[in-house]
Amino acid sequence: MKLDLSRNTWHEADGVSVCGFCYDEKNHVVSGQELARHFSSASTAETLSQMLKEANGQFAVVVKKANLRAAAVDRIRSIPLYYDDCMVGDQPYGMSGKEAAIDRVALMEYRASGNTFAGKTLIENISQIPAGAMVTWQDGEARTKQYWTFLCRREEERHIGTEELRERIEETFRHTHEAIEGRHVAIPISGGYDSRLIATMLKRKGIDDALCYHIGRHGSDEERFARASAEALGFRYILLDGQELSKENANYLEDPDFENYYRRVGDYTNFVWLYEYFGLRKMISEGEIEPDTVFIPGHSGDFLAGSHIHKGNITPTTSAKNLAASILLRNFEYRCEYTVAKEVYDYFKNTLADGSTAFSAYQWFIMQNRQAQQIVNSTKVYGHFGHASLLPLWDNALTDLFRTAHHEQLRNCGLYNDCVRQIFAEMGLPTEKAGGIAKPAKLSRLLIKRTLHKTIVNRMVRIGDETGEEIMCQPMLRKLVETSFYPSARHFTSSNEIIKDWYEHKVSQSQH
Repeated sequence: MKLDLSRNTWHEADGVSVCGFCYDEKNHVVSGQELARHFSSASTAETLSQMLKEANGQFAVVVKKANLRAAAVDRIRSIPLYYDDCMVGDQPYGMSGKEAAIDRVALMEYRASGNTFAGKTLIENISQIPAGAMVTWQDGEARTKQYWTFLCRREEERHIGTEELRERIEETFRHTHEAIEGRHVAIPISGGYDSRLIATMLKRKGIDDALCYHIGRHGSDEERFARASAEALGFRYILLDGQELSKENANYLEDPDFENYYRRVGDYTNFVWLYEYFGLRKMISEGEIEPDTVFIPGHSGDFLAGSHIHKGNITPTTSAKNLAASILLRNFEYRCEYTVAKEVYDYFKNTLADGSTAFSAYQWFIMQNRQAQQIVNSTKVYGHFGHASLLPLWDNALTDLFRTAHHEQLRNCGLYNDCVRQIFAEMGLPTEKAGGIAKPAKLSRLLIKRTLHKTIVNRMVRIGDETGEEIMCQPMLRKLVETSFYPSARHFTSSNEIIKDWYEHKVSQSQH
């Protein structure tokens, strides 16, 4: 087994390589060779699996010892690992040769959802390790095992008091404060609860000098709530106008730095976000970001708290068929092939048959796919610019609690929202959030996008452009038309679709 661990900073001890950090039982950060030595005590796959299950942090591990060859990522795949027949690496480039073919089924998954499904890449013979999983090698054969899942049985569900959630949030941010280690802090802040909770809890833990920045439009609901919260906490606030960022970066497709960025974020698995890249580049160029700054985005408290359960209208008796239909309609933005629809249905059929609740099955599918491979994966933008990131709302203290929360407390995010509003009220922050509940028109737009021809949808559906991505992706649109990937400049239904298709086109070109 060859190793290519060249993208991130790795530390090795006793045949174990690690990247990232964990918290010990005293909430102290363990990293570097100390963390490598911790995992090196595992002499069997079973022991390693148990250690991974108990590990709390953002990490990846590769074991290359005479009696054990294995690799693993944390519960949310914050540091991805890839492998083929002979190599394990923290990037997929260079594996399986330049002429490797596109994986037909993985491409269908990508076209439907914006990412390949857990464990796959767009390239045949190159795999990735799914969130919460480890891979072991024996006699040349790779075997994947889930050491942790979000799946929950009905008898595990329990009612959780606001006080218990509050204690878990306090524990989470004790961890986070320890992990900051005196560095400067930047918080991408919005009008929702998650990023504002992070800012509030960091203030409560003694962080007095943080930068909050918002990419959007001056005076919008999102921007007003973001600004008011930052000012109430006494944090510095920067607004980056998305439309202006678009105009300032019109020729980015020819920029070698952007090529490095999209390759890092894409990694043959998912499409690429634009606005955060341009926003960070601007702030760094203007000296707003200190070299030691750690970024702390608000991923993804509302998801754990049940926001997708509410949007999907999931109940205790929702069938596998209806769970799959909800994913295809409400979670996937694009049309999908029968092969992909059957994959999703089979997952739910098998998971429910094993005794898991409909709620946890639904959450786990989204967590392993969209959350791990799009939302969490988007934090690679900070690494691209040489900065670390922390994801406190994925701390084990919270994921373990919400995994077993009673389903009634997940509908409308009731438990989480009550607790967050209580914290905000104590700190003098607005207890509302921008946008309110999801608008019915959003579902109507999705239905329109699925049933009508794209050129008609393009004229009918007005897409909001809070972050400026609609303008940012215009160079990509022109390239897709120039290369005949699109028959016309109206052959799309959203800016995300343009970015998704542009990345597919780039991957296809690289394989010819």
